[in-house]
Amino acid sequence: MARNRVIYQSEALFVGPKAGGEHTAHNELHRVQNISHDMSATRTDIFEFGRLAALDKVMIEAPTVSLDFGYLLTNGENEKNIGLVVEQQTAGYVGGNYMGSDTLPNATSGIIANPGADNDEKNYYVVTVPEGLDADDDDSYSSSTNNFNSRSIVGFGNGVLSNYSINGAVGDFASASVSIEAFNISFISGQDAAVSAAWVSGDAIPTIKKGTNGLQAGTFALPAPSTGQQNVFAIRPGDIILDFDVTDSSAAFSELSVGGAILPSQDPDTTQEGAAAPEPMHLQNFSIEMPLARTALNRLGSTFPYYRAIDFPLNVTLNCSALLADVSTGSLVDIMCNDAKRTIEVALRNPCSANVADGLGDIQSRFRLKNAQLVSQNFSASIGDNKTVDLSFEATVGGPSDLNNGLFISGTANNS
Repeated sequence: MARNRVIYQSEALFVGPKAGGEHTAHNELHRVQNISHDMSATRTDIFEFGRLAALDKVMIEAPTVSLDFGYLLTNGENEKNIGLVVEQQTAGYVGGNYMGSDTLPNATSGIIANPGADNDEKNYYVVTVPEGLDADDDDSYSSSTNNFNSRSIVGFGNGVLSNYSINGAVGDFASASVSIEAFNISFISGQDAAVSAAWVSGDAIPTIKKGTNGLQAGTFALPAPSTGQQNVFAIRPGDIILDFDVTDSSAAFSELSVGGAILPSQDPDTTQEGAAAPEPMHLQNFSIEMPLARTALNRLGSTFPYYRAIDFPLNVTLNCSALLADVSTGSLVDIMCNDAKRTIEVALRNPCSANVADGLGDIQSRFRLKNAQLVSQNFSASIGDNKTVDLSFEATVGGPSDLNNGLFISGTANNS
């Protein structure tokens, strides 16, 4: 049947190993809100004396393929599936403190330690079903190899993570944005998987076999789409807690060395207002940006790069904006010799969970930025608006065994 259009109900996004394989080796990415992809090719003209027009326009560099998608944050399952290291988070609170031991290295350690391996290079698949059907309504119809438009697949081969960021704001759900750089894009006619619990398959993977400029042999099968195993559909703004130093709850760490905005701790209502202390700033939004800029490494004899290496050093930045309240004393001079390093934590919780203590629900996922330092503090005021402050903190990603620097992620994914 011919499609008149494609809308969000008819598509699902999957990720799996670059070698392809059975449906059990692939995972659906859940709560996806947007998907975009493009391909661009750079061509070089070949001229010669005696002829005005170019003889040809030849690609001497591999085309650039990019895939961008965004999803609502839940329990860390998507982060684990795209190759980031996610420590298993025990749900709940203990003595007012977040649980989790940070025994695993930073989120990018699996990519850094094994460049080009399955944690680094992955294949991504966007599956489109016939118009008018939900992608996860697989029992309502069957695909046919004789009908090209029954289930079609766009495959991205040798995809590497080039940017990861999370965002939260008043009036919106917590979300993540991901950018992938790939070697190849393939448009594939989906086939019946003919395997129990598998949904659709392809007779060729989109992976480039490096050194041959051709496709690597292999097939793939994808599992049936669903809404996932997360016990929360989305994280509301009221369920996000930012603590600007979880390792120190003293008032000193609520104040910046340079003075200015007072930082909120885990529970500002009780630790600040209840003690008649100065009022901390009121957060309106935050973002954590982790760009993984890549450089294509090429060699003679191959059109495609043999690897897209991460450019180091690698920095992670936390930006936030808040309504200004009280301010603390300080001077820019103080930051020169008294520049505190902080462990900033973003905790995403479920207030509707059964284990609610002190009004705080179970943690679904947690992001810790270790050894972060203040980069900038900007104030803004105008007639008719509240005075605001924008803060930026930055940390450096450490090596694969470094437990003290970079971005650390934990989540309740796969917890029983």
